[in-house]
Amino acid sequence: MLTVAETAQELGLTVRGVQTRLLRGQIRGELVTPRLWLIPREEVERWKPVGRLKRGPKPREEITAADHARTEAAHDDALEEARRRIRGEAESAPPSE
Repeated sequence: MLTVAETAQELGLTVRGVQTRLLRGQIRGELVTPRLWLIPREEVERWKPVGRLKRGPKPREEITAADHARTEAAHDDALEEARRRIRGEAESAPPSE
């Protein structure tokens, strides 16, 4: 059994972060006294693969130069089409491939 401080160190969290997760029932532990939680070693091992358990920015998708060029070309085409409609010109034929 580990204390809250030991669990926090093992999981890379703050003591308060572990306490919050214990109170929410996210991490299983046993309240021995009003101020002492004990967390089973198996529970800590179960949470280790999750990482630091901290919120943060979601990972960005990898965008290649070719993807960016295609997106920019599509944007330019849509912008030009909108300008034609504003000027009252006939719609252009779709590009042939």
